[in-house]
Amino acid sequence: MNFSLQDVFESFVTRNGKPVVPFQRPTRGIQVELKRMGGWPTIEGTRIAYDTISGFIGNEETNFALLHHFYPGVSDEAARGAVELTMRVGAAS
Repeated sequence: MNFSLQDVFESFVTRNGKPVVPFQRPTRGIQVELKRMGGWPTIEGTRIAYDTISGFIGNEETNFALLHHFYPGVSDEAARGAVELTMRVGAAS
C-alpha cells in the first residue's frame, strides 16, 4: 500500500475503528507547524503553546476573563481546544 506523509497527517480511522484526529489541527483553534515552536501544538496563528493556555484555564470557565487579560489574542474556542487536546493527550498516556 502506498501513502504519502500528508495522508498520515490527515484524520483517519484505525483498524479497530478508533478515529485519529488530523495531526496539524488536532482540535479547534490549535495548529501544529514544524517551523513554529519546533512543531509543538500552539494556539492558531500564535506562538503560544496549547499547554500554557490549558494549564491557565484548567476546567474553570471563570478563568476565561482572566485569560483574555493576559492573552487577549486567544479566543474562547482556542482555549477550549487547548483543554480538549490536553485531555486527549492525558487519556492516551
